[in-house]
Amino acid sequence: MAGFKTRAGRSIPGTTGITTLVSAVLLTVLTLPGMMACGDLSKAKPDAAPVQRMPLPPALREVSGLAALDNHRLLTVTDELAIVHAIDTETGAVEELLSLGDPVIAADFEGIAVAGMDVWLVTSRGVLYRAINGLNGGKKLPFEVFSTGLEDSCEVEGLAFDSTRFLLVCKKNFRTKLRNKLVIHAWTPGDTRAQVYLIKDLKLPRSLKALNPSGIAVDGDSLHIVAARQRLQLTIDREGNLLGSRALHGHRQAEGVAVLPDGSIAIADEGRKSGGFITRYRPDGEAD
Repeated sequence: MAGFKTRAGRSIPGTTGITTLVSAVLLTVLTLPGMMACGDLSKAKPDAAPVQRMPLPPALREVSGLAALDNHRLLTVTDELAIVHAIDTETGAVEELLSLGDPVIAADFEGIAVAGMDVWLVTSRGVLYRAINGLNGGKKLPFEVFSTGLEDSCEVEGLAFDSTRFLLVCKKNFRTKLRNKLVIHAWTPGDTRAQVYLIKDLKLPRSLKALNPSGIAVDGDSLHIVAARQRLQLTIDREGNLLGSRALHGHRQAEGVAVLPDGSIAIADEGRKSGGFITRYRPDGEAD
């Protein structure tokens, strides 16, 4: 296939995909300054109507993780194989960008991030795969494998690139004292083990027994987190203080979140027998 470039405005050549635009009252600002600093999730706003819901092909039924390239292009990985797909939300094009290994590496992939021209994947055990020059695409790319040392600490369920390091959010913490806490680790290339970035108590409503994050995205001084099991999206600052939260009742299983350069928030959901779907919200209150 042709090389996949990151230059804004250039469309992705593709073969399949249908874009469904939904008339919308868009996502208002996620900041709720009146919320308690300890993190009170009992006051989550109802979900907003999306501006776009894009169905994905059957190959992405188990879509897992999401990374933004520009205002309309996304990358995602399946949660069983090291296969990365490129998604153009403007044209509806969806195509396989790269795969790692021959045969393709099989693992429980739970997150994806882009750093420069490299594409990074993470497994639930905290193992990172770096596809060198992955944005150029290909099936026999050189790659590296790194251990973050988190396999005994938590089940990793999200990856985001944060300037010079990677943030990994835990879906389930194995240590008793950390259960039901929001835990994020940071790993910098060259580290032998990921370091704790954030541990935070969140005040849960009675209807929620726990918070199980399934995706993370960096947005300047804020972090966006989705929790598939609780159908919840929350925004925190760098100290872990809750800025806002929103219910995700329209989402079957949110497995990834990404913030596009124009402020749009994209969420990837697993599908059932067919493919999953991408839902896009915009925080400025204006429809496309």
